[in-house]
Amino acid sequence: MVINNFKRLRGKIAAVLVIVFCLSLVSIPEVLINAQETKQEAQMRVEILSPRVNEDGTITFSVKYEGDTLYLAGDMTSWESGQESMTKGDDGVFRYTTEVPLEPGRYQYKYKPNSNNWEGAFTQEYSPDGNSILVIKALGVTKNDDNTVTFRVKYDSEELCIAGTMNGWNPTATPMAKGTDGVFEVTLELGVGIHQYKYVTGDTWFKDPNNPNETAEGNSIVEIKGSLQSPVINGDGTVTFRVNHVSEQVKLAGSMTNWASNAITMQKSKDGSFYTTLALKPGQVYEYKFFDENNNWFTDPSNENTSNGNSVVTVPTYTIEQGTDGKYKITINTKYDGDELYLIGSFPQVDWNISKEVKMTKVENGIFSTTLEVPEGKYVYKFKPHSGNDWSDAFLDSGNQVISDGNSAIYVGEERKVENKYVEFKYVKPDKDFEDWNIWMWSAGFDGMQKNFSSFDEDTATARFLVPEGASTISFIIRKGEWVEKDPFGSDRNITLDPNSNITKVTVVSGEKDYFQVPSIENAEVNINDKSILFRYRDRNLYFNNVQGQIESVKVKVEDENGNSNLYDMPYDSTNQYFEYRLNNIQEGRYEYTFIVDGEEAKSGVVDLKLYYINGVAEVSPKEVDYDQNTVVKVTLDEEVSKDNIKEIYMDLSEVGGSNKVPMDLALLNNNVISQTIGVKDAVTSGDKSIIIVVVDKNGQEHEIETNLTVKSKTAIGDEDFGFDEARIYFIVTDRFFNGDESNDDPNGNNYDKSNPFTYHGGDLKGLTAKIPYLKDLGINTIWITPIVENTDFNQQFSSDGNQYSYHGYWAKNFENLDPHLGTMDDLKTLIDTAHDSDIKLMVDVVLNHAGYGMNKEEGNSGANNYPTNEDRRLFGNMFRDVVGNDFETQEVSGLPDFRTEDSEVRETLVDWQKSWIEKSKTDKGNTIDYFRIDTVKHVEGATWKSLKNSVTEIDPNFKMIGEYYGADVDSTFNKLENGEMDALLDFQYKNKARDFVNGKITETNDYLNSRADKISNTYLLGQFLSSHDEDGFLTTVDYNLGKQMIGAAIQITDKGIPVIYYGEELGMTGKNGMELGDANRYDMDFSRLEDPEYAKVYNHYKKLLNIRKDNSLVFSKGDRVTIDGGDEDKFSAFSRTYKGESVVTVLNIDEVEQERSIYVPYEAGTVLVDPYNNKEYTVNENGVVNVVIPAMIEGGTVILTTKKTSSDSDNGNINNGVNKDESGDTVKTGDSLKMEGVIFLAALMVTSLGAITIIKNKKKVAK
Repeated sequence: MVINNFKRLRGKIAAVLVIVFCLSLVSIPEVLINAQETKQEAQMRVEILSPRVNEDGTITFSVKYEGDTLYLAGDMTSWESGQESMTKGDDGVFRYTTEVPLEPGRYQYKYKPNSNNWEGAFTQEYSPDGNSILVIKALGVTKNDDNTVTFRVKYDSEELCIAGTMNGWNPTATPMAKGTDGVFEVTLELGVGIHQYKYVTGDTWFKDPNNPNETAEGNSIVEIKGSLQSPVINGDGTVTFRVNHVSEQVKLAGSMTNWASNAITMQKSKDGSFYTTLALKPGQVYEYKFFDENNNWFTDPSNENTSNGNSVVTVPTYTIEQGTDGKYKITINTKYDGDELYLIGSFPQVDWNISKEVKMTKVENGIFSTTLEVPEGKYVYKFKPHSGNDWSDAFLDSGNQVISDGNSAIYVGEERKVENKYVEFKYVKPDKDFEDWNIWMWSAGFDGMQKNFSSFDEDTATARFLVPEGASTISFIIRKGEWVEKDPFGSDRNITLDPNSNITKVTVVSGEKDYFQVPSIENAEVNINDKSILFRYRDRNLYFNNVQGQIESVKVKVEDENGNSNLYDMPYDSTNQYFEYRLNNIQEGRYEYTFIVDGEEAKSGVVDLKLYYINGVAEVSPKEVDYDQNTVVKVTLDEEVSKDNIKEIYMDLSEVGGSNKVPMDLALLNNNVISQTIGVKDAVTSGDKSIIIVVVDKNGQEHEIETNLTVKSKTAIGDEDFGFDEARIYFIVTDRFFNGDESNDDPNGNNYDKSNPFTYHGGDLKGLTAKIPYLKDLGINTIWITPIVENTDFNQQFSSDGNQYSYHGYWAKNFENLDPHLGTMDDLKTLIDTAHDSDIKLMVDVVLNHAGYGMNKEEGNSGANNYPTNEDRRLFGNMFRDVVGNDFETQEVSGLPDFRTEDSEVRETLVDWQKSWIEKSKTDKGNTIDYFRIDTVKHVEGATWKSLKNSVTEIDPNFKMIGEYYGADVDSTFNKLENGEMDALLDFQYKNKARDFVNGKITETNDYLNSRADKISNTYLLGQFLSSHDEDGFLTTVDYNLGKQMIGAAIQITDKGIPVIYYGEELGMTGKNGMELGDANRYDMDFSRLEDPEYAKVYNHYKKLLNIRKDNSLVFSKGDRVTIDGGDEDKFSAFSRTYKGESVVTVLNIDEVEQERSIYVPYEAGTVLVDPYNNKEYTVNENGVVNVVIPAMIEGGTVILTTKKTSSDSDNGNINNGVNKDESGDTVKTGDSLKMEGVIFLAALMVTSLGAITIIKNKKKVAK
């Protein structure tokens, strides 16, 4: 009985509490009547029932009003003089209906309680000011001020739709709304152009009875003229033509197409207009017209310039005319959106070194012009937007496609001796939408240019363009507009130009990584393995113009050395665009061949088939390695083997987890010896493994040489013995980190202004040593420091009254000396020992591509203090290239003197200088530099990187190299991994993906990162970074939102690959890149931020995560990555990392408030999980679920679930005996309800205390 009474009492109390709780949610002022409201004001309340347009066109006005009389006065009643009395019905509604329909127009009116005055008059909105407005719309088409179009038609049916070019003539896609007057209406946003349409209901189609404009086929039309411009001279010198015309097809014909004979079919855009973009010869005047499928010819309606009855366009850039005294007059024009422009170059009027420049004249429409008189010759030039010696923003002539030595080039009065080379680029896009899509193309001397498509055929767009002189490779990304969108496969890709042709043809399919390139051919190619000669023929000119189909037949006549002759038909391969025949069963000897094209002899040649006997031996050193070590394969060929008879050498590394064809670089075959470094994938089992080396002679015959390698298990000894893929890197610009010794701040007496962002600020090796405890506590196990070799130490901006020194370390003066700004060799060794004692390895940045300014020749800043002397320059001798090329490997990066690394002597010298640092830095404890970070990988040929890797591996099999190949990512490693060059590459795509994630693209980013993790291994390794010294800081790209910075770091640190933390990120430091922004991303490290709670929070976030990664190193470094919960709408993500049965789950919240979520986890029911990030403990329920509270993004937004206990306390990631104490000291475990504020908390607490159960799942906690 007592129990039952208690239950009833508990129920009553609960009910009362619920009522109290509900009332607490209601705003009291909303339930009280305003005591100040008078009875009269209450009586005057009205309900406007609105004017109604009746089927006969009359208008009925209805108002529910509590007064006795009401009048309507307005334009339709001639206002007060003709006001109409409204009739009050039994329902209290006053009504008035006009006697006749109102004409289309705009009518103002008011309601009046009194007939003889305006007191109390009100409008439709019951406002005492202004008038109500009634708009009677006309039938037909109305173009509105907001660029929309309204269609109105009266029709006797229940349903009606509009169909036309705006919706693909879909009869049901665009329904119209029927009004009370029987008029159907719809308002649409239409682009510029001519739009055809009809109305449709069921099977009945009819044109607009109120619109007299129609096509010959009987379709109604509406034209949106907008601001169509044509022709438009684009920034890359191409010309875009646009026109509106009602037809299925429009073609462009003119002097550029030989008129109709080669007329160009224009692409139709979504707005109905037609367009095409052409690369026209600069400095020329072109006449043109358009014509449609009915052969109706017409001029360009947007172009007022005409000649001979045709439209006219003049393409700017340069013209050459005969001058005086045997000279030539050059007029150079360019389009530039600015107030000033200067010409610099090799013209007689300009001196590159002292930057004597010509100020160009702004003529019209953004065109700048200048005229020079010059003698015959080749001239190179660029444009500058300002006067002075700063060329950082100088740019090429976008309208001049001839590029030489990284500059625009003009040949005056002499024949150009270099053959033009072109690329024909086809882009296949299944949706056929090519509007604003283009190719962003770059290479050495071809610094980022947009190339537009000029012709279209169904799902394929084509562009053809000239490439720079001497270029062997160009890079590209396909994009929409100016980076509005990228092709689904958005990584950088390279095109290797066909060395045997003046055109390279590629076809790229949207979203696909691999693209098709029409192969280069040899006329006769021997394959001795199958005893055949493969003959291929291609007509150079016809191939260039895509008209090889004009050839009716090709045959090859083959005669052996005995005089036996045969004629063979060569079928045409339309995909590879050549004629081909394979002659089988050949014998050793001489074969003469001749191609017969349409009965006429064409090319001839000779094949001397000789059998070669190639033998040799191979060895590996060291003979035994584990997966984290490398070994060098050395092949020695017999003395009688000639390098000239070798086509290629490759290795079959399939038994150690590599490819079955890893090429060796013949540039390293010297004195019949060639070497290359290999690695072992960590999935390979221990034991003896076979390495097969295949030497392919010039006839294609393969000769195998075999050696063996023993793979052993890795045994880790101490925290320092971690694998390279377990590195947690901290990148430091040494000069900006910490000044440990002020005595070396200015060794050459330059009197730096340390407040200037471009001078030395004093950071040094002693400063690094002093901060090793900070880095160890943070959770770092590898520090990467900027180059340590002696740099030039003069003011690079001396001649322009600026300041710029090589504080960053990338402008070397002497590769054998330590830079005096950094300290002494003893300082370096102390740093190394101190780091190793703290289980931290040292990675040093090295540069083999270039030296510093002034090291190859005297330049414009030679008057600066401490400028390099001839003695300084003598150190490099003739190591620099005299002729700068137009590919990545032979160009001068930023004008820095480029080493001729393809020369074996230069290569060996540079390699020796770098590897010597490993020996000279060795301490008495035996410690030394552990790793190299390699600068400018893309600008040095692979043979040099293979040589360097061989050298460091011979010294230390554990020595690793991570390379900076600008633009590299997991899908584009440019053959730099798993081929003897780099052990890892920096991932330039990662920061973009992290930004996408924190900005809400969770699902898409997770899919990418899961796929990325699948591709990464210990031999195919990438280092993910968010910020660097060469790019804008991540925080600047997310609106300086520290919460987003922390989530980005959480993704980075818990992901597969090597996390690379940029110094200061952990303290919320950031900055934008570039001289014009004061090198703001190379800030002075501010350790005082540790005392600021806002930044201390960020620091603790990094510290926890890095230490959690340390304690779960193998899982994070080698495990797979699987999304298990969350998405864009949820604003959270949960993913697992699993390796050899051990899992860690990461949960991230990008919302501004914390979330409670139920997460399915890859653990058995009953498993006790710890969250070392938040110091909490969870138990997996019977459904495999845990309920977790994810902090708000600004609070770190992170939960880490693992079964493995960590070694840190509440500050560094440790758990507190498996139980968390909240701020009040109460214990919080899985399943406990959340605390709530105010009445909600009180009610919930009391109900719970009476036995009610509160469960909150997947709900956000309200922000305070």
